[in-house]
Amino acid sequence: MAAEIQDYEPEKLTAGVTWKWSKSLSDYPASDWSLNYYLRRNGATETSFGSTADGDTFQVNIAAGVTALFTPDVYDIVGIVTKGSEKFVVYDGILKVLTNPASSSAYDPRSHARRVLDLIEAAMEGRIPNGMESYTIGGRSINKIPLKELRELYEKYKQDVEREVQIERLANGRRSGKNIGIRFVAPTGVNAVGYSYQG
Repeated sequence: MAAEIQDYEPEKLTAGVTWKWSKSLSDYPASDWSLNYYLRRNGATETSFGSTADGDTFQVNIAAGVTALFTPDVYDIVGIVTKGSEKFVVYDGILKVLTNPASSSAYDPRSHARRVLDLIEAAMEGRIPNGMESYTIGGRSINKIPLKELRELYEKYKQDVEREVQIERLANGRRSGKNIGIRFVAPTGVNAVGYSYQG
């Protein structure tokens, strides 16, 4: 039985299998516009792919041989429509690429951010695993990064991991776990009360 083609951008896809979805944009029909997607990771565009027109609907079809080259991780994905000199962003989201099930390499379910966070924590505690001493972050070996900078990197990657957890929770229909503060403005002479809840 053929897989159902989604009419929106997926938030989670598996490397090594064919990716397909369609997108209809009433203001930007595929008969007049082109649509390209850009995958960004660590602040840089790693790959891009286009779509084909089916009437006024865009069809995305990425071969399994191409997706097999994608590194499992969480990417920013941006969709841009173009016509002549005009360009508009029509999608800006997150795409989690899962490990290729046919890969012969050892499976590690952790995202890139989680792996780096764990390694930085190990370096700060002086317990880098054997064989990982040469791991580089930003072109520098992790065992040569000063402790102060490691702490700054730790906070950055900690935020990235927390964002991934929130996205995963929301994708599963659960609350993000993020505290949201609310302050009620009371009438004159009455004390204001603040509350917080998990969104």
